[in-house]
Amino acid sequence: MPSLSVEGVSKSFGSNSVLRSVSFSLKEGDILGIIGPNGAGKTTLLNIISGFLKPDCGKVALDWLDITKLKPHMIRRLGIVRSFQIPKLAKNLTVLENVLASLLFDASKADLSEAKDRCVKVLEQLGLKDHLYDYPTILPSAGLKKLELARILASNAKVALFDEVTAGLSDDERKIMLNLIRSFHTEQRILVIVDHVLPTIIDLCPRVIVLDKGSIIAEGRPDDVLSNKYVIESYVGEIKYAKAK
Repeated sequence: MPSLSVEGVSKSFGSNSVLRSVSFSLKEGDILGIIGPNGAGKTTLLNIISGFLKPDCGKVALDWLDITKLKPHMIRRLGIVRSFQIPKLAKNLTVLENVLASLLFDASKADLSEAKDRCVKVLEQLGLKDHLYDYPTILPSAGLKKLELARILASNAKVALFDEVTAGLSDDERKIMLNLIRSFHTEQRILVIVDHVLPTIIDLCPRVIVLDKGSIIAEGRPDDVLSNKYVIESYVGEIKYAKAK
């Protein structure tokens, strides 16, 4: 029985069709990777699942509840949490406060002291221990990505949507991120991972969907998908990079 389903979702901006009848379903414990060239519709799809955009047609359901028309904070309270490709952080809150604030929307309210301890532990694991009481404006781009990830890892999410969390990181930083994401994953959680760094997708995701011009052109195990001739035609440069790694 699927816990998260996307059914016939389409989205256009003016005459530009960004998503075309995209459908898939996920059950508890699944990890799905979504890849595709720039402009394929990957981030738009995450925006629709998390409520930041509404589709022109189709629907999104969580545990059979239609969440398509719900506002982002309502969807967050139901257990869907996400990162953003361009970090969206409160500049007037400290690093620790940014993560703590994200837990205000968790359905299961934790004790403040317990929540703070959990946030501190995650930030320490991400190498941000020395910046707990700094403002995020002093962090480099890699630090901002880590802070985005921390807000997911400290949560009690049912569904976690990761948008380009390892792009721009060193290989060592990427491995730390992947290990933390693996630790976060459980048999009850669903992870959806969008990333241009194909080794991240290959390392984490047993199932991959490829979007191109808003449509799913391939789906399956990473090795099968990356050898698909249609994927190679639309995404050949990225595939060469992945195989080189």
